[in-house]
Formats: sequence, structure tokens, C-alpha cells
Amino acid sequence: MKVIKHVVVFFVGLYIVLASNMFFVHTLISSGDSLFQPVKEANAQSIVLPTITPTPTSVPTNTPTPTLLVVGDPVTIEIPKFSINTHIVPVGIAEDNTMQTPGDFSQVGWYNKGIRPGEEGAAIINGHYDDTQGKPAVFYNLSDLNTGDEIVVKTALGKILKFQVESSYSEEYTSFPKELVYSKYEGKGIRLITCDGVWITKEKTYSRRLVVNARLVKD
Repeated sequence: MKVIKHVVVFFVGLYIVLASNMFFVHTLISSGDSLFQPVKEANAQSIVLPTITPTPTSVPTNTPTPTLLVVGDPVTIEIPKFSINTHIVPVGIAEDNTMQTPGDFSQVGWYNKGIRPGEEGAAIINGHYDDTQGKPAVFYNLSDLNTGDEIVVKTALGKILKFQVESSYSEEYTSFPKELVYSKYEGKGIRLITCDGVWITKEKTYSRRLVVNARLVKD
């Protein structure tokens, strides 16, 4: 009888335990406890990557080549102070290694182996002081030019170049400084050359040479 009693007690206790567990599980499910909730997926967050602006490839920039002023050959020269307006003819070097002069005493010669008026440097222009009869030629009054006097040169391309006298000097023809006259000139200018001094019959030339320097002021 004791054995049966113990068995009955055992099953009664087991029933109570099982019933309690079922009640506990039912309660948890009904209450919606998170222990039995499905794992929620994490909210997808947009990861904004920094915008990478590609660095443009540097394109080599060529240094612009300075544009050379194209002036053209000189064709006329005007000296308002003396009402001179005459043609310019190109000349070179004579057999005696001197600069040639125009055949026409009313015209002037431009040394075409050198600089053009309006270009960097000094253009060389010469003219006669008088003719074979001793009459005044184109540059007869050149020594009367003063600082600031105007000289105008027109070119074959129609450019009007205005120069102003800045200096002048006279030298003995025997010591005429060719190197100085034909040397480099800082800036843009012209050098006018003619005879000066007294006539030397034996040498058939004048005793001095006059040089007038003028600088470009407008082109």
C-alpha cells in the first residue's frame, strides 16, 4: 500500500510541475516577451561615401611667344619743322665699305641690312647735306633739330611711326665712330646721318658727320 501511495504522489507531483511549466510558457508567449520575438533586421542605413572629385590632369600651358611687331619697310619720312616730306630708298654698303647714299639729293637712304624703323634697335637713315652744285639737299638743316622735335616715318604697311629727337652730336669724319652709330640701341629709334663741317676739296667730302638720335613715341 505504501508503494502505491508513493507512486500516486509521484505522478501527482509530476503533473503539477508540467502544468506549472505549461502555464509559464503560455504566459510568456501571451505577454509578447522579447525573449521569443524574432530577431529584427537592423535598419539598413545608407552609407554615404564621400564624393571624390577627380583631380584634373594639368595640361601644360605653353608660354605665349611674344608677337613681333611687323612694321614693314619705311617708305617716307617727314620732318614738320623743315616741311620735309620725302621718299626713303633702301641702300647698302658701298665698295669703300661706307654706307651708300641715295642718287636723288631730295631723298634719304635707309640701311636695309639693319633695323627697320619701329623695330627694337636704331634704324639708320642718311641724306645729303647739299648737291654737287652746293645747293641745299634734304638734310641741309638737320643740325637745327632740337630735343623734342618730331620726325614721322610711314611704312609700306601703312603704319605711321612718330619719333622725337633726343640727342645729336657731330664727329670728325676721320674718327667717325661707326661702331657707335651702328651699335645696339636700347628701345626703338632712328639715327639720321648727314655731312657737317667744312668742305675738304682734296678729300671731296665734308670734315664732319652729324648724327641725330630720335626715339619712337607712337606707332
